[in-house]
Amino acid sequence: MSRVLESQRVYLFVNESTVKKYEEDLTEEVEPQILELVERAKKGLKVLERKQHSLKTKAEHVSVAKTATHRSVQSRMDERKLRILAGQRQDLEREMQALQAKLDALQESGYDNQS
Repeated sequence: MSRVLESQRVYLFVNESTVKKYEEDLTEEVEPQILELVERAKKGLKVLERKQHSLKTKAEHVSVAKTATHRSVQSRMDERKLRILAGQRQDLEREMQALQAKLDALQESGYDNQS
């Protein structure tokens, strides 16, 4: 209750034309600033859109490069496997020739015994 007694409100009554005049003055003062801020915001938005496009493009290039690198690594691994398999094939062919030579030798000695 003491607070209510301490505070005083003063009401000042002004006519409508004065209010309209102050409103127009305020509009004339603030409107150019608002328009300038809107223009700045539009320019800033354009800059951010260009940056976003640039980053998307960069991300796509990185993705493509990553895929190419992965393919390159996979290709190198495939080439290595191919070399290993080719070496194993050569080893097996040599082993087959050695076994064929032994078989031929056994067959010749077996035929000699049968005759």
